[in-house]
Amino acid sequence: MESKYYEVKALQNGLATSLPSVLRNKDLIVWHSALPAKSPLGYDDQIAPLVMWAFASDKEDQEDELISLINSFQTKIGWHLDKVRNGRWRLMPNRVWAVYEKNKDSTLIDASAIVQREDPQFGVLANKEILEMARYLDESLR
Repeated sequence: MESKYYEVKALQNGLATSLPSVLRNKDLIVWHSALPAKSPLGYDDQIAPLVMWAFASDKEDQEDELISLINSFQTKIGWHLDKVRNGRWRLMPNRVWAVYEKNKDSTLIDASAIVQREDPQFGVLANKEILEMARYLDESLR
């Protein structure tokens, strides 16, 4: 079976990049950030994924469709999706969000590091699941 474009990107740049690859391929977004990503130092799949994006201004009407699809995705770990003040969207595992909410002085990266220390295998599971979510969105988005 031939690999999909987002699977190739995920292998090159980290599993978290699979989701924004799908959104870019559908011409829905103009900006994104995804962690963990590969760097010259390597890639740590024990870090839970954090993905942010900004919709293209002419695609904002598709926000509701994407939110509905993400919320209907069959998940084992649970995902938190919210829109931040600058109009960008962010997606992360519920567990990372819960740690962040408890430690308001920390950043989302700090919260992800806390989760990694507590349960190194959680990030592995979350990274695999975000690739599954990318597959689901690729098949479901019109």
